[in-house]
Amino acid sequence: MSRIIELSDFECRMISIFAEETAKTQQAIEFGQKKSKPRGVKEIARDTQIGKMAEVGVAKMLKSDFGLHLPINYEIYPAGECDDNDITINNWTIDIKSTRNGRWLLFERSKMAYRQRSGTLPDMIIMCKTPWDEDTDSPKSKSVELVGCVGTQRLIKGGRGVHRIRAGDSLPGTKCRLLTDNYAVRFDDLDDVDSLKDYVAYMLKHEPRRQNGSKNQV
Repeated sequence: MSRIIELSDFECRMISIFAEETAKTQQAIEFGQKKSKPRGVKEIARDTQIGKMAEVGVAKMLKSDFGLHLPINYEIYPAGECDDNDITINNWTIDIKSTRNGRWLLFERSKMAYRQRSGTLPDMIIMCKTPWDEDTDSPKSKSVELVGCVGTQRLIKGGRGVHRIRAGDSLPGTKCRLLTDNYAVRFDDLDDVDSLKDYVAYMLKHEPRRQNGSKNQV
């Protein structure tokens, strides 16, 4: 079961300004996508807006349900730089992904490997959807849909519902060919928002502890 979070006019204006300013500094080709076409400033701004709307939506859910006050990062980074994780709860790290029209959570395998090597691997990924008007290339509303979540170790170990898609192959049941190797999970196979709330409750009570060099898992 998903959940809809409404953003305020002020939050939407802040996100729009942030997306436009960030687009001026970010690289046109994302990490691990050398074969893709360079993105224009407008496309970078759109992708940034979709992602930041999701981040604000998740933060609002955590505030309303758990009383957590998580600051939203509006810092403009130089090209090629970004913050490591979207949200940290009691030393657990969470990434937030969002799409405007997809039905799959995708995580590039090259990015996963890099973040493992650099020690910045998130513990969990939360998936969102931002309703988008393709004709006007703008949000359809001020709302964000919280779709579900998945533990990072479930992706790496190929757990329930996880597909490993090679570059050039299509997502199952679609004609969408991927440019890079990806871990992929259908929205229906993600843990739902009720499970997400259970995970957050666990995180608040238990700090991640390293056992034999690895974190305990959610």
